[in-house]
Amino acid sequence: MQYSARDAREITKHSFQCIEIEQSSNIVPEQRRTTLPEVGFQIHGISNGTLRIDATEISADGAEVYPRLRIPIHLSFSPAANIEQFFTLLRIEARLFVDPNVKISDAGPATENLFTIRSQSSMVWNLEFPLDTYRVKWLDARRPGDLALRVDLAVIVGLQTQGKITDKPKTINVTTDFQKVDSQIAIRVPRSHWVDNVLPGLAANAYFLIEIPKSAEYTARAWSLIEQAEGLLGRWDTKGVFAHCREAATALTNLLQNHFPNGSFVSEQRWARAVKEFSHFASLDLHLEEYRSKYSTEAKIERADAECLLIFTKALAKFADELIRAKKSD
Repeated sequence: MQYSARDAREITKHSFQCIEIEQSSNIVPEQRRTTLPEVGFQIHGISNGTLRIDATEISADGAEVYPRLRIPIHLSFSPAANIEQFFTLLRIEARLFVDPNVKISDAGPATENLFTIRSQSSMVWNLEFPLDTYRVKWLDARRPGDLALRVDLAVIVGLQTQGKITDKPKTINVTTDFQKVDSQIAIRVPRSHWVDNVLPGLAANAYFLIEIPKSAEYTARAWSLIEQAEGLLGRWDTKGVFAHCREAATALTNLLQNHFPNGSFVSEQRWARAVKEFSHFASLDLHLEEYRSKYSTEAKIERADAECLLIFTKALAKFADELIRAKKSD
């Protein structure tokens, strides 16, 4: 294919004018979308590709001034051999979702690595998702453990072929069409990575982690109530958290009574002392009205109280489970 110098200039000008409004009809159909950590896609029959996100590479910076998440996208391409058409990446568009269909942010424009792809290639595009203080707090509140995210991506490429300018000895790459390839990836950010490596960059509070296994063999009822309480905490329902934690403690006490007789050291001392301290704190929200006459507006329950009670309840569940296991092993 041959072009005059004027033709080449006009084609190039037209190409960049159409980036925003044109796309190929060969868009990946909806049924090709997947929620795997790695997805495959095709570019106009020219190349097979894969797109991958490693959740442990996610980082954050900007603190409270300009908080943002950075998510690296790994792309690999395997163009077909002996084919005359090739392509260049123009842009990646991305949207970040949580919980699972609430959009939290749109990525800023990503236009790096702009070069023609003719052979096996791998590259990393760094997507940046701006946040704000409110969204940082909201996002962390939705995370009782690991953080489940979904990234919707659109890879926009320019399909190219080689042309020759009639009055010049060299050939040029000419963009002849565009294609937008849609993909969707679900990722789970480990709690330890989020707390240790991401939250500090967002200027969120530092945390320490207590690993408490969720053994359902003996304490299934209590753990079900604890999980419901975690969901209520995510909706800032502190009164609901207190109620579910008290119910979980009652279920654990009933469980212990079935395994240890009245008058035993476990029931009268070990468990009774633990539950006494728990009950004193867990009943706080039931006495707020009477405390308001003395403490006025100070008499209130906040998120920190609910979080503390949740940790206390999980510790009780672990304690009850270990007491029963110890007795079973005797």
